[in-house]
Amino acid sequence: NLTLLEVNLDVFIPLGYPNANCSIEFCDERVSECTLESINNAIKEELVLREGSMCMRPMLRWIERNIKDMLQPESQFHTHSSLKVYKKGEIEWSESESNESMTEEAPETSFQGSDQTGEFLEKEVGTSVRLIDINLHGTSHGLVPQNILFLLQCLRCKTQIELLVAPNSIKSIGCSRCSCELSCKLYKKLCLPGTTSIACVDLVGCSVADALMSRSQILSICTECSTSTVLGLSSGTINETWCLSCGHKMTISFEGIKTVVINPPLTSGKQRSKTKVAKGYTEGQPLPEKGACKHYKKSQRWFRFSCCGRLFPCDKCHDAQVPDCPLEQANRMVCGLCAKEQPVRSQCKYCHGEISGSLKSHHWEGGKGCRDKLRMSNNDSRKHKNSKLKTQSQKDKRVGQHKKKES
Repeated sequence: NLTLLEVNLDVFIPLGYPNANCSIEFCDERVSECTLESINNAIKEELVLREGSMCMRPMLRWIERNIKDMLQPESQFHTHSSLKVYKKGEIEWSESESNESMTEEAPETSFQGSDQTGEFLEKEVGTSVRLIDINLHGTSHGLVPQNILFLLQCLRCKTQIELLVAPNSIKSIGCSRCSCELSCKLYKKLCLPGTTSIACVDLVGCSVADALMSRSQILSICTECSTSTVLGLSSGTINETWCLSCGHKMTISFEGIKTVVINPPLTSGKQRSKTKVAKGYTEGQPLPEKGACKHYKKSQRWFRFSCCGRLFPCDKCHDAQVPDCPLEQANRMVCGLCAKEQPVRSQCKYCHGEISGSLKSHHWEGGKGCRDKLRMSNNDSRKHKNSKLKTQSQKDKRVGQHKKKES
């Protein structure tokens, strides 16, 4: 048996690093040529997977973890045989080998920090929570919910209540208005690349109005070491985290939340609701009252406030419903005409509808105001500036030098 306390590596870092890939070569003379060749081939395969990233320190950690397996006599060391690279920085599992790797190798399913009770749900049941336009980059293999904060709406009185639910557990709460019992069971679901559903819930006496992902805890699973890292997801931004075990970078981004009712929720009498389930909004259909409220009747949008993650038509509605929450500026909104979530803007980027109130605006407005004098507000001083239609004084024709010359 060969025991090595240290190994010799030849490392070359080009001037264009990390755009230009570095090279690492195992050159220890105490190892046979056959083993030396197999180790260098394994290192080259790993470098190809990490091309275009800061891979020097992660590669050294990878060699330190796997050097014992690579030095085993007459052993063939395979690296990521079930992975295929289809984009730069993105990894996809092949269908034929993913099931074998998940059943034969124990580390692939031992997610640290996740709930080990129960199995992952394969098909969607109840109400499915989906992430719109989700992208998993880096070494993030998938997402598993550790707990999700739901905004539930009572089927009887339409009161909305927040409830934090963990996977494979049933949690109940009484409605603050009609005292009906509201129950929610969250099923554990693995969100892989190419899928959008992150959780499924069975409901009694309520429906899902919204899922507050910014205040929930989601586990991101690393493809390198199968370790899960807790993070909070925010829509419309790039959520970055690093694996606590191997240090690899994981990037997750999505545009919004969508709830799809597979099976209608049960009523308090344990019967399926025959009426249409009342949800917060449905993508592709106008919001209630087109997003307007009693404070701003011409504003056709809902704002997602970053302080609580909830949707409200305006800041006054936010203060009225959640008075204990410190108000912070909203940077996301839901269009009142097509109900699609997007960054705050005066015109929807999907349906191109004007949703910021009146079509007539002032000249300035932070540099993004109106420059068309026909659409400009009548209260703006620039609307009739240098205009031929503006009333001009005729006093110089009645008095002064011009009048004296005529007389």
